[in-house]
Amino acid sequence: AMSNVVGNVQSVFDPLKQSIDIAADFEKATSKVQAIMSGGGELVDMSRIEAMSKKLGATTAFKASEAMEAAYYAAIAGWNEEQILAAMPTALNVAAANDVGINDAMDVITDMMTAFGLDTTDAENVAAFGDQISYLTTHANTDFMQLAEALKYSAAAAHQAGISAEQTFAMIGASANAGIKGSMAGTAIRKWALNTIDPTKVSQDVLTDEGLAGASDLA
Repeated sequence: AMSNVVGNVQSVFDPLKQSIDIAADFEKATSKVQAIMSGGGELVDMSRIEAMSKKLGATTAFKASEAMEAAYYAAIAGWNEEQILAAMPTALNVAAANDVGINDAMDVITDMMTAFGLDTTDAENVAAFGDQISYLTTHANTDFMQLAEALKYSAAAAHQAGISAEQTFAMIGASANAGIKGSMAGTAIRKWALNTIDPTKVSQDVLTDEGLAGASDLA
């Protein structure tokens, strides 16, 4: 009988302890984001980011504290509240779709959207960029980490040459399907992009030499 009582008490307190632990994790994650966004000054209001985290925690496979983790990685990239709110849902979607960490997903979103000079305050715009990531990893012979590596080497040069994110993704996909992936693809695209800045050097031969001749097929 005593064991039944203990068991009953345990069944009451286990979920309670779990709830307390979840709340503590969320509070800890929120404090980290607040500290970064406040930059040592007056503490910023976290109510909107907290609300977004709880919403995502209720509507996705991620917990609210994990959604707040997405905000953390955007905050350390220097993004403001509007940018963070715009990026949080997309970071979780990209992480889930590609089976990668939230940190990896947010790093690519923040770094590469900035490199391409894209509007990072509009949630639909950020979502569209996330969709490009997931589309490419499911329609070309490359995975998320290889794509991230290719973008790291090519995005800034492509933007400088007036080449859009969509065109760059298409080139990465075409080169991946030709067996050129990751940093090799990024370096090849970077070289081609820099060549296009001087129109006298542009030629189909350059594309062919770098394995990018089929890029237009994916655009």
